[in-house]
Amino acid sequence: MSVRSLNPALLSHFNSYGLVKFTQGFKNVMQPVILQKIIDKLDLKSKYPESSSMDIIDIFPGYGIFSSMINYELKPKHHLLIEGNKDSAAMWKERISHLENKSFNSEHFEVVNKSGYSWTTYDDLTKEKIINPTFQSFDKPHDQLLIVGNLTSNFGESLFTQWVMCSYYRNWLHKYGKVRMLVLIPQESASKFITMSGYSKRNKSACKLEILTNTKLIAITEHKDRSKPQGASYDPRVLIRDQPLILPNSSVIPSGGQVALVEVVPKNIPELDMALLEYIIQLFMYKSTMPVDYMLEYISPGAREQLGPKLPAHLRTKQVKLLTGEDYLEIYNVFNAWPFKPTLQETMGITLEDTREL
Repeated sequence: MSVRSLNPALLSHFNSYGLVKFTQGFKNVMQPVILQKIIDKLDLKSKYPESSSMDIIDIFPGYGIFSSMINYELKPKHHLLIEGNKDSAAMWKERISHLENKSFNSEHFEVVNKSGYSWTTYDDLTKEKIINPTFQSFDKPHDQLLIVGNLTSNFGESLFTQWVMCSYYRNWLHKYGKVRMLVLIPQESASKFITMSGYSKRNKSACKLEILTNTKLIAITEHKDRSKPQGASYDPRVLIRDQPLILPNSSVIPSGGQVALVEVVPKNIPELDMALLEYIIQLFMYKSTMPVDYMLEYISPGAREQLGPKLPAHLRTKQVKLLTGEDYLEIYNVFNAWPFKPTLQETMGITLEDTREL
């Protein structure tokens, strides 16, 4: 298979470095042939038709084969690499020097040796005019800005959920519009967050991810247990819908790392009382086998009698575990319009455990 997106100017530099020392607690997909299949599946050129004027903000790029291939595919105006690890940042600076001799750095790479976990890092990028993305309407995905991130470290799941919430609140890098994110996350995170109604692993975070974004599984690592079918850890309906590529375990370092590449595109949804929505989802999922009509009684005194008739009959009889994101929004809209809904303080008595939530 032709590896179209592998920059020939970087081959000697890649070959001059070992691999293991650049994992730094992250997992990386290393095989160019596999990465080319991922890039082809993403069809980035059609999503960024004027890519020569776009910005890529790449967070925790590490060794950077995937980053370099996205760069060579799109040839952006600016490719900013946010790398807090001093060894990885030094490697990138050396790589950029190498490119300056080869191509005058026509790739437009720039490395910033600051923490990708710190919100002040991104504030500084704007203040120091290191980045200046265009603002676009939230009616369509931003076609001049792309976020790429490797969130396979121990803190990656928590940061992923924060990025998703930023897409709803339209802050951080999502203040510029509906910015697509290509994110490598642990398999455990992907299998519980990217689900459809009725799946056993589905939790509050999965419901919110469905409500707030269009998220697709692009690639997953093969199952370690050869006796099980590929994708056995995932919702089978998601596998059918998204048809993710299967990454050989040999393509990931450290060896045996279980990861998933996801594509996240924020939805343009009306402003919500997020605390109220979370209250509804969390309360309902406490008894997920019960019908909606039954759970209305737990929302607030009188809710079943007054709100039930405002919901469609098919929704009132639906089991909570079968509710879709749209179902939750329909319940939320009816409840939010109710003049007798409880205040946030009045709902504080219900506390359910759901760690690392969106």
